[in-house]
Order: sequence, then C-alpha cells, then structure tokens
Amino acid sequence: MDSRTNHTAVGDVLHFIDTSVLRHLLCATTKAREYYKSALGPKKYVCVYIHMELVRAFVITLVEYYFVLAMPHIKHAEDANIFWSNKFQSRKLSGVLMLVQPLFGSRPIDFSSTEDKPRAMRFLADYIRRLVAKVHTLYADTGADSTRCARPTKLTHYDPTDTDGSLSEFWNAFKDSSSARANCFIDHCLLQTHKSEVQLLLRDDPPRMDSDRKGYDKLINSLAELVKTPGKLSCASCARIGDAVISLLCLPNMRLEHTDFSFDYSMALLKKKHFRHPSEISLNK
Repeated sequence: MDSRTNHTAVGDVLHFIDTSVLRHLLCATTKAREYYKSALGPKKYVCVYIHMELVRAFVITLVEYYFVLAMPHIKHAEDANIFWSNKFQSRKLSGVLMLVQPLFGSRPIDFSSTEDKPRAMRFLADYIRRLVAKVHTLYADTGADSTRCARPTKLTHYDPTDTDGSLSEFWNAFKDSSSARANCFIDHCLLQTHKSEVQLLLRDDPPRMDSDRKGYDKLINSLAELVKTPGKLSCASCARIGDAVISLLCLPNMRLEHTDFSFDYSMALLKKKHFRHPSEISLNK
C-alpha cells in the first residue's frame, strides 16, 4: 500500500505508533505536535518492543546526560551542554539537546549558575521519570508482542530522594543485555511465530518506489544474516533489525505510523497498512 495515499478517516484508524513517531508525540516542537494532533485519531497503540526502542534511543541517553551534569567538575547546565557537544556528534548530540533545552528553558533555571545545578538535576530526573511513565499510561498495548523483550522500560524503584541511585539502577538493568537476551523470545518471533513473513521479506523483491531504499536493503541484509545464524542474535544485533521486527508486530487491523523509508518497502511486501509522516525538519520549515 502506498504510504502517501491512505485516506481512511482518522477517527476510524487503529494507529500502531513506531518509535520515530512516538518521540514526536512525547516531545516535539509546537508545529510537529499540531501536525500529529490532526493526523492521528484517538486510537493509538504501542507494544513492548516499541517501549524498549524508545528507552534505548532516547531515555537511556537522557540518563547518561544526567550523569554528565552530575559530574563534580561540571559546574552548571551550560558546562554539561558544552561537554556533551564535544563528546558526541550527530544524532546522539542533537537528540538529547533537543529534549533538554526546552525542558530547562521552561523552568526558572540559569544555565550558567552553579547554584541552579541541583535544581536542574532534579528537574531532569523527574522529566525522565514522567517520560517513561507517560508511554505506559497514554497508549494502549497491543498485547501481541511475540518478542517478549525483557529489557526494562519502567522506573519501578524510583526514589525522589535518591535520583542518582534510581537512575543508575535503571541504566545498569537496561544495559544488562546478557540477562535480557536470556529471557526474550526474539529468535522464536523470527523463526517460528513470523517465519512465513520473514521468508517473504527475504525472498521477494519489493515494488519499485520513489522512496530511498538504502535503509531497507541494509535492514534485509542484517535480517538474513541473523536468520541464517540465530546464535548471533543479541540486543545489539536486534537493534539493527528493529524496523523489520516492528513491521512483523504490526497487527493486520492496524496502520503503522512512521517516518522511516524502510517501512515503505517492508509493509508493501507484507501487505499491511502504513503511513509515512513528514520528518520533523520538514514540519518545521
């Protein structure tokens, strides 16, 4: 199905929210929020795997920024921004600064004040807590996630009097990939539950489109390697096939909402409904 020509009435659509759109729903510019308010109806769904992707891509990065701000030699939030900018480039850099700057900008915090550093840390820790909780409370779960991803997506032991300890425990638990892999079912998902769909993606060539196909080809190459040698499945390798996994997890009666070109091809082959939304850069022009 052409991602640009789905005219189903918005209120009737069951929206399966990809991580790329979920981030915009949770923290985006005013123009982007207004766009999604009109583009999406009230019936929005996610799954365990998408919860995990949001934590991996954004929440864990925010936790890491928190501990940069907590460093003794970092005197204030402005120092933390400079340190982060010098240490990281591209997506990791822009992603966290895009989230942090509006947060601090809406609070009575002086970026260059040493006295305001503890207040900035409290605001940031509470923002992380609320961001994680919001996904679980605002969007319904499909209840049909065969990956059974075991990486933690909730701050179950958050103590506002010990934010360092709470966030450190959460970070360590999420980064314990060995334990997560031992308790997840990604191999069963790919090799049994969705075996026929995976074989279809690997066997058939998608229809010709104007969309950029480089990401899809890279995705399929990674999927083929992992299906051939499932012993190589890990949290790191699973991250490389995330778009394929989400394509498989989208239920037939739902429409995948995304911004990534790779879904144009995978969803066309699987004959599932989807819609590619404009990038945030496009929305803010």
